[in-house]
Amino acid sequence: MIDNFKPLEHRMELVGEYEKITFYNDSIATIPEATINCVKAIPNCKTLIIGGLNRGIDLSLLTNFLMEDNSLENIICLKDTGYMIADELEREGCKKRLLKALDMEDAVNLAYKYTKENYTCIFSPAAASYNVYKNFEERGKHYKELIRKNGKASN
Repeated sequence: MIDNFKPLEHRMELVGEYEKITFYNDSIATIPEATINCVKAIPNCKTLIIGGLNRGIDLSLLTNFLMEDNSLENIICLKDTGYMIADELEREGCKKRLLKALDMEDAVNLAYKYTKENYTCIFSPAAASYNVYKNFEERGKHYKELIRKNGKASN
């Protein structure tokens, strides 16, 4: 029975292993709590891609988590909320690598550049997609396309 279970697309979805990095798509995560739970649930996460439309949601729970979490090494930030989070983490003296991506393609390129082999990168934005995409599905599909286009599948 469990062998036949098919998880939902865009919900902690395994994209695959490329360039010896495991990639997950959690594009449906549009609130901080969903992103926090995703990072806690998926092992070996060293890189997190966050950010999207600013809907005025309180991001302090997420910024506190990112400050305290010892597993993450890289936080790749997309406009608008990702930039806000990066600025807040910098003000708080965060020691993680904070990278502001121009767009999703830049974010994926940064993930390939900075995620060490045998570790995981998660896209879990904690924000809506409407500043760039029609919806979270379009955003998640674009992320997956870029992962597959820019990396070679690991054996």
